[in-house]
Parts: sequence; C-alpha cells; structure tokens
Amino acid sequence: KVTTEAAGNMSTAYAKAGGTASETISELRTVCAMNAEPKQEDKYSRNLEEARKADVRKSARVGFANGLLFSAGNFMVGIGFIYGSVKMARQLESTAKLVTVNGIEYESNCADYDAVAAGQMDACEVSGGNVLIALIA
Repeated sequence: KVTTEAAGNMSTAYAKAGGTASETISELRTVCAMNAEPKQEDKYSRNLEEARKADVRKSARVGFANGLLFSAGNFMVGIGFIYGSVKMARQLESTAKLVTVNGIEYESNCADYDAVAAGQMDACEVSGGNVLIALIA
C-alpha cells in the first residue's frame, strides 16, 4: 500500500513537471516574449521537488519496514540467549553444595568437572551447547 501510494504521488508530480515542460516548449515564443523563463523553471523545479519528497517518504517507510523484518530474527536469538543464560544460572544456583574431592572440601555445583568425575555431583542438565542447539535447530 505504501509503495503504491508513493508511486502514485510521484507519478502525479512527474506528470505536473512534464506538463509544465510541455507547455513551456509549445509556447516558447510567448514565454520568451514575456521573460517568463525563470518562473517556468521554478514551477518545473517545484514539481520535481514534490516527486523527490514523495520518493524519500516512500524509501523511509520501506526502509523502516525492512529493518523491522530483518531485526526480528536477531531479537529472537537474543531472547533465546537470555532465556538459556537465566535457565543455566538457576540450575547452577540450585545445584550448589559442599563436596570433598581429594580430601579438600569446597562449595561446588553441577558445572564442576572434578566433582562430576569423582561421582559426587551429577552433570548439569542444561549447557551452553544445549542452548545453542535449541536456538539453531
């Protein structure tokens, strides 16, 4: 709708400019006799300026629409990363406990590979790789 409307406005403005040029050329003797060349030139330029403004408005609207369209995917990926990060952070917080590995006691969570390897802790259910696979697949 936007491009059709703008094309109609541009077409009308170009038609006015063309009419002005045609009128000036067909009545060239009269225009020259009355020293009206600058006035006709200004009239022609105003009509061309209207066409240019209509084209700029159309381009701005189409550009904005394309920006929304192509940014939607980036927004979805960003939201997915935020969701995955929050989910992983909650899991790390909920699995925190004291473990003993090689006689040393410390607080650990499911991301501690030494505690997982020693069998004192289960591995995390959610990982960065799982989040990436969910986003891409």
